[in-house]
Amino acid sequence: MKLIAFDLDGTILENWGSWTAIHEHFGVEADERNSLNDYTAGKIDIQELMNRNINSWIKKAGKLHIDQVKNILVKNLKIRPEAYNVIENLRKNGFHVAIISSGIDIIAEEVARRLSIPYVISNGLETDENGYLTGKGIHRVDLFNKDEILINLANQLNIDLSNVVAVGDSAWDKNFLNAAGTGIMIGDDTELSKVAKHKIHNLNEILEIVQ
Repeated sequence: MKLIAFDLDGTILENWGSWTAIHEHFGVEADERNSLNDYTAGKIDIQELMNRNINSWIKKAGKLHIDQVKNILVKNLKIRPEAYNVIENLRKNGFHVAIISSGIDIIAEEVARRLSIPYVISNGLETDENGYLTGKGIHRVDLFNKDEILINLANQLNIDLSNVVAVGDSAWDKNFLNAAGTGIMIGDDTELSKVAKHKIHNLNEILEIVQ
């Protein structure tokens, strides 16, 4: 068996980010940019980044229920049309298929359900007993270190990394693609092109690469 793992935002989804979608909904994009700059500069860790993001929403909304977040995300959901056929063919050809994303698990799990993807690892939003956001994130996947999750999953499935394919779209995915035997980038990110073995613009091209 082989494993193929996909990033979510901009890879399976069209030019879209789950965190960004909620920031745009509440009009707090500047807060996201500032926090992300602090994170990339090493001033805060991923947990603090998520907490800041979530609290900026709560500040605008007053109280924010997890169902409201899900409605925002599902309303804006745009899966690449070819993804359905590609995932189905990969599974028929003996691939384990996974989503590894630093995005929000609500949307990652919804995409996985629609595409019949069995393995999903992404970040979460902590809620109280009534389903309201507490202001804390649930950290599972670091923006920089998706490779660690990929390696752990391959080990769990007893699959050598030479039989692993990683698909991503941005500079955040450099370590992710580097860890796999085959790294595939979708789009035109200059930084990611430095490590990707293959460059595509449509997910259908993956089927030719992995044959």
